Amino acid sequence: MRFGRKGLAVAATLVWAANPTLADEAPFNWTGFYVGAHAGGGIAYGEFSNPYGPNLFGGETRSPGPFVGGQIGYNFQDGIFVYGLQADASWANLRGAATCMQPARSLPGGNPQFMGAAFGGTCQSELDWFGTFTARGGVALGEGGRVLVYGKGGLAWLHNDVEMAQNNILAPDAGPPDASSGSSSVQWGWTLGAGLEYALSSRWSLGFEYDYLSFANRTVVTPASGPMADPTFPGIDGSTALDGRAARASHDLHTVKLALNYALNDRGEVASELGPAGLFVPGTFGRGLQVEIGGRYVYGWSRFQQDLGKHYVALPANASRLTWEDVGTGGPETYWRVDTPWNFVLKGIVGVGRGSSGEIFDEDWGLTIGDPPTEVVPYQITRSDISSSLNYFSIDGGYNIARTDTYRITPFVGYNYFHYKMNALGCSFQNFAPALPCNGAPTMVFLQETDKWRSLRLGTSAELMLTPQLKVAGEVAYLPYVSYAGVDNHPRREDAIGTTRSPQNGVGTGVQLEGVVSYDLTDQISVGVGARFWSMQVPKGLTNFFSSNEFTQERFSTEHTAIFAQGSYKFGMPD
Repeated sequence: MRFGRKGLAVAATLVWAANPTLADEAPFNWTGFYVGAHAGGGIAYGEFSNPYGPNLFGGETRSPGPFVGGQIGYNFQDGIFVYGLQADASWANLRGAATCMQPARSLPGGNPQFMGAAFGGTCQSELDWFGTFTARGGVALGEGGRVLVYGKGGLAWLHNDVEMAQNNILAPDAGPPDASSGSSSVQWGWTLGAGLEYALSSRWSLGFEYDYLSFANRTVVTPASGPMADPTFPGIDGSTALDGRAARASHDLHTVKLALNYALNDRGEVASELGPAGLFVPGTFGRGLQVEIGGRYVYGWSRFQQDLGKHYVALPANASRLTWEDVGTGGPETYWRVDTPWNFVLKGIVGVGRGSSGEIFDEDWGLTIGDPPTEVVPYQITRSDISSSLNYFSIDGGYNIARTDTYRITPFVGYNYFHYKMNALGCSFQNFAPALPCNGAPTMVFLQETDKWRSLRLGTSAELMLTPQLKVAGEVAYLPYVSYAGVDNHPRREDAIGTTRSPQNGVGTGVQLEGVVSYDLTDQISVGVGARFWSMQVPKGLTNFFSSNEFTQERFSTEHTAIFAQGSYKFGMPD
């Protein structure tokens, strides 16, 4: 997601250098009104101030997910320069939750190194609508001026629900009372973006776009949990909880989308083979059978978060949270695509990865010591290093609704499987300053997470030949049904009865994005680079706590960001 602007700049430079034909030398002109639709994925970062003191941990939410919407605009072309105005609106399903309002605080008269004497909270963001009003400016490049490279900027708006809750695993008569607060608002801000739009015919055009949207601070009221039920209990004595103070929240949003536009006026023919039918005319992007098989080296960063709810209080109130971050893996991947003479398409990928980077944070609120309890730890957080492995595959079947000598557009339906295993190695208590090591060797496995994500894919891929050798390709897939099955294993959990494993399951949704820039060295051999972003979420899953048939509501989410280098070979039947 963060590579969008650099990629567009490189693509524009390559187009200009390879084929600098200008728009005023061609009959095609971008002037006129247009309407269109778009689909994509994004991630919002929410920053929450802490009125209770400096954060010990947390304070930022991540809200990834899909969006879909429409746009309307007007272009005016003067020579190679194209100016315009555009308005767009998108329905979104961007949601995320994180620790917030967790101050670093010691108990009065206690160990000054202990900083976990506060019951913090969870902040949850749900973004369901956003839009922009922007001015656009760019240049028309390539053969016939069919490639428009542009930048944009202007106003942005966002509708966002924010909910906060008191975290505490204790029963109501032992710690701070359960409490929550929430608000819904429309925020205004600004946006900058860049894109590439390609004229498919005299009326149709296809575009790839990256946008950054920033929204100003707004006031949110934290939960008022009230006084401690038993303020004299060891550990509770002197600790604090949320008491209704005002905080500030701001959001930044990164989006990538694939857009299809239709001009309300005829802008001039761009390729003689298109004819009056425009978009839906087969061409010479391989009318016969065409097969491409390739290999990639992929390096990725994964993230997994599970929020453990309370037995008697709904999320976002949390008892515990595990966050596996920056889980780095590298490995090979095979990909293929088969286009038939009848425009049916079969494509897929298979890959594996291994790695030993990343870190996990294990948070708990209101842990008790002893049986019966003799002391309470209001907040505990541990950190561990990570080793990991993953494997995955996707298989899609689609149909080329457009297939010419310069582009292919292929809606598809498919299936994705994503499986990984992560080990937490060693342990240190982060709620002490400086951090204290846990018992055990630095390489001892303290936690294990094994997850399987199975998803239905509904999407569209698009490939554009910017020059006879240079191709850009993009893919957006919405995941309307995601099935999750995992196991949270605490091999050193001494009080577990019978087993240390807690099975997990649930269903949700997600989005998968991919972009590739490739260059044909010969008619058969090409090389390229690309990036992808996967996000899947289960907002209301269940955990069978230590296989005891004691079920607790949990929220599960995963992200996988990757970059890759590739090479492929193409062969096929004559047209």
